[in-house]
Amino acid sequence: MNTKTALGVIKKPYRFLFIDDSPTDNKYLSLLIRIKKLPIAPHFEYNAPKALQYLASCSVADFPEAILIDINMPLMNGFEFVEAYLEKFEDRDTLLFITSSSIQAADRERAAVHRNIEAFIEKPFNLQQFQEKILPNLKKQN
Repeated sequence: MNTKTALGVIKKPYRFLFIDDSPTDNKYLSLLIRIKKLPIAPHFEYNAPKALQYLASCSVADFPEAILIDINMPLMNGFEFVEAYLEKFEDRDTLLFITSSSIQAADRERAAVHRNIEAFIEKPFNLQQFQEKILPNLKKQN
């Protein structure tokens, strides 16, 4: 299935996993993807342990090409998820992005120096961030 967007023709939507405990943020993202016709096939999980279970159930063909995880969540924060993900799925070629509404410099710096995190995405997620921080990484990957 080809998707035509404002960004051009994309062969197929990119598979994304969004991990955020905020139903409001997840609904916003879903609307943004639909309204802006972003080339994203989203899957949403509300906590990191469930996201790890979901990933374990994915076939190689269905595995997400990108994961965006909120830093501040109950049960397991975003950085803890990244470490657990790398232990279980180190052989996968998935892009990892940390998201947060936090203005703490320490969070940004920690994401910036982590060798497996592509970028820090400030909430709320928007079209400009997708075009500048995410899409170039997806294009390099494919």
